[in-house]
Amino acid sequence: MTNKTLQYLIYNQLYSASMYELLALQAPTKILENQMKLFQEETLNNASYLDRYYQELNTSSYHPIIQEPVDQGSFKKNIYWMLEYESSSTKLFCNESYNANNDEKIKTLTSYISSIVQRNTKLTNIYINILDEEIKKTPPK
Repeated sequence: MTNKTLQYLIYNQLYSASMYELLALQAPTKILENQMKLFQEETLNNASYLDRYYQELNTSSYHPIIQEPVDQGSFKKNIYWMLEYESSSTKLFCNESYNANNDEKIKTLTSYISSIVQRNTKLTNIYINILDEEIKKTPPK
């Protein structure tokens, strides 16, 4: 895994944390607000974990400037956007980490990807529940 890829993944986790903070503010229920705060904490932990690996390779830490999160217009749209965003991060990590040229240490970072997959599953569930509520409110044809 290259330094550039690690920097990209660290940035993605830090940006995700800021998006989850926005989602917590937009959450329609206290339960969803708390869930978004837990996701934010998890992404910050992932960024820290990746940065420790980055430090081992470079003897310095990586501290990117994170852009403000872009509000897609609603809680539902932001949830969907996060599913897409985190999926791209997952794909990149998988492609890079299972390259035969990588050392064994990088393969131990699979806990990082596992947490993203678990979050995506929960986000999908939240998104489906929102759609279900919208369907229930829609009069039949």
